Amino acid sequence: MGKVGKQPQGFRLPDWLASTQLRQYWFLTAFLCIVFATGGSSWSYEPHLILLRPAACMMAAYAMLTMQPEHWHRYKAVWLLLGAVLALTLLHLVPLPPQIWKLLPGRDIIFDIDEMAGLDNLWRPLSMAPESTINAAYSLAVPITVALLAAQLDEAGHKRMLITVIVLAIISGAFSLAQLAGANWHSYQRATQAAGLFVNRNHQAVLLAMIVPIATVCAALHAGKGISAKVVKIASIAIAIVVVPVVVMTESRAGVIVGAVALASVPLFWPRRPQPSQESALRRALLRGAWLLAILVVGAFWYAIVAMRDTSFSRFVNFGGDGRLPIWSSTFDMLGHYLPWGSGIGSYARVYLILEPSDLLEPQFTNHAHNEWLEIALTAGVPGLLIVVAAALLLGVAIWHNFRSLTVPNLYNRIGLVGIFMLAIASSSDYPVRAPIHAAMLALFAIWATPGRKSGDGVAVN
Repeated sequence: MGKVGKQPQGFRLPDWLASTQLRQYWFLTAFLCIVFATGGSSWSYEPHLILLRPAACMMAAYAMLTMQPEHWHRYKAVWLLLGAVLALTLLHLVPLPPQIWKLLPGRDIIFDIDEMAGLDNLWRPLSMAPESTINAAYSLAVPITVALLAAQLDEAGHKRMLITVIVLAIISGAFSLAQLAGANWHSYQRATQAAGLFVNRNHQAVLLAMIVPIATVCAALHAGKGISAKVVKIASIAIAIVVVPVVVMTESRAGVIVGAVALASVPLFWPRRPQPSQESALRRALLRGAWLLAILVVGAFWYAIVAMRDTSFSRFVNFGGDGRLPIWSSTFDMLGHYLPWGSGIGSYARVYLILEPSDLLEPQFTNHAHNEWLEIALTAGVPGLLIVVAAALLLGVAIWHNFRSLTVPNLYNRIGLVGIFMLAIASSSDYPVRAPIHAAMLALFAIWATPGRKSGDGVAVN
């Protein structure tokens, strides 16, 4: 009778891979690290995109394979909006018969060129700059990937994600301070001063302003008595205070405005009325702490204004001197030339040159309208505006669901709503969401803002 040997042990995955929730968190964290390292620019020719976009597509494929029916159902509003944006972008690339294409407004110049070249029977897409529309469609891979992965996180994963976002934003802020100190730590050739990991200081300022409400929520969710909870809470409050002067130092008007909104939002993340339970004393203490945090942050904000005498505030007096107002005016005048279908998603830089007023001609071209709502109207037409209206209505529903509760607020919902609101304000004078970093943040905020999710303490919003 032969010896009986030991059964070979099977391969055991490490804990962070064996747990589905931990695995999704680490995959999302890894992808966000790639996004922050390579996604600070909205330019289509950045070499960083060679890494970012294939990574986004591969990660999106993985996330699609791991999605469960409850993830699709719980966040169906997010999927409908993302699907509508992607579908509209792809529809702008569908070739149209010459008879239909000639009826589209604003195509006269292309039609005349085709006729002179004997190419008047070509099938052309709705977009007047198809290569730019392809780029716009490809850029959607980043927010779609973030939304797919974030939708699969549990409450512990979302709690960790708050810290992850804060850490990544602080890294960008550290680069910004180093640049202000004279270090040539720029990832992009066109990067402005104090841009951090971005190419544009306005985008950097908006990201830093977002730290204030995110850090406030992080402190609220770590309000326990443990040492680690206290460390996270104190660190979050300290970060929220320190980041305010850095926002001002970027000399960004959009950053100052969004920063003011961030400060005003701090009291929203605490209960309006304590619960009649053994935790009521703790909740009252947290409420007092929230107001103290608000006072300290406002104090830091005031110090940055008066003591540092930053030039970003003097720029408010000369608002419009940078050419934004004339561009807005001329873009508005062009709307009637391309409505109702628009000139094609992503085509702004090309079509603006066609009707650009002669008194605005400069050696540099205008790459964006610096007002997303005007640019959407011009390039995406009425269908694009309908998607914006649908998003606004869904946002209103989410606000109603969240703020009608007189008990414990759903903190993730509120940070999502406030974050979307901050990006919407910044988009009125710039184009932050066109940078992959902010596109990823918008997707994360959309997941958090979805009504019906449970907050960190397990209390559902009804």
